[in-house]
Amino acid sequence: MKNVFIISLALLLISGLILGSCAEPAPTPAPAPTPTPATPTPAQEQYLIRFSDESSPAQLLPQALQELQTKIPQATNGRVKFEYYGAGTLYNNQDAMTALKNGTLEMAMGGAFIGWLYKEWETITYMPYLFDNYDQLLRFWKTSTYKDLVARMTADGIKPLGLCYPSWLKDGGGFIFQNVKPVKTLGDFKGIRVSFYPLEYNKVLLEAAGLNPTPVPITELTTAITTGIVDGTYAGNDMMANMPNIDKYLPYCTPLKANVGLLGVVISTKFWNTLPTDLQTILEAVFEECLQGWDKSNDTKLTALLEEWKAKPGCEVTELSDADMATVKQIAKDAFKDLDALKDPNVQAIIKAADSVR
Repeated sequence: MKNVFIISLALLLISGLILGSCAEPAPTPAPAPTPTPATPTPAQEQYLIRFSDESSPAQLLPQALQELQTKIPQATNGRVKFEYYGAGTLYNNQDAMTALKNGTLEMAMGGAFIGWLYKEWETITYMPYLFDNYDQLLRFWKTSTYKDLVARMTADGIKPLGLCYPSWLKDGGGFIFQNVKPVKTLGDFKGIRVSFYPLEYNKVLLEAAGLNPTPVPITELTTAITTGIVDGTYAGNDMMANMPNIDKYLPYCTPLKANVGLLGVVISTKFWNTLPTDLQTILEAVFEECLQGWDKSNDTKLTALLEEWKAKPGCEVTELSDADMATVKQIAKDAFKDLDALKDPNVQAIIKAADSVR
């Protein structure tokens, strides 16, 4: 009986082992899935705009330009950086135009000094009495003649982004600051020596008023005045911001109401064409806003400067009669006809377009 029990137990154990060996093993836990890495977003290309200008940092417009070092990165979400180089630290004005065309500079001020490349641009920015007021200038921008000029300049490598009409010109600008005597009539100007920006248009205007135009580099103006080389200067009323203690040197001021001195912002066509279209649109909007803002801002600042200057002891502002101003204007316009620049068909087209929206 005992043997039977042992044999039965052995058979039971053997059958358990056999059945156990035939059972499916417990499933192995699946490994945790490896996270799929996120597809990296390609870094957006960064662009740098270097702005070259000869103006002194003390002047009002360069101060406004420096604000773009903040505005442009903000407007472009950091994709475009702006660096301002004033006082000719990067290029002088003429060399800047060559650098723009070559694509070795991105942006610069585009004033009358572009005249060595485009006489019609010099005419727009500095021909006295071409524009009577700011509204006429804005209408001129919409003419096919102006648009054709912009297209030609762009094709040559220099793209205008806009023109700034300094606020001191809105009601007729261009001032004679001098230290000889208060000017009551046109005859009082006779023989007074004044420095001027070296353009034929300016020279003709000053001679028409009876003044003696004498070229002096702006960097040497204070010395020229204190040593008697000149008696004064032809400038905007931003002269108060540019020349400290001007009231001590040039206490008498007379406006010529010549409407000259437009300033432009120009960009390298080669650089412009590397920009995505969305950035081009943003930059155009930024500069349009800034150019309009500079007019309003400068108007406030320059008016305050002029009023402050007039209040100083010994300083005086005098104005010519309407008859005297008409005489200056007519003499100047007659003399302009003899300038070589006005014999250029493109310049003649500019004058005709300006007259058509007067």
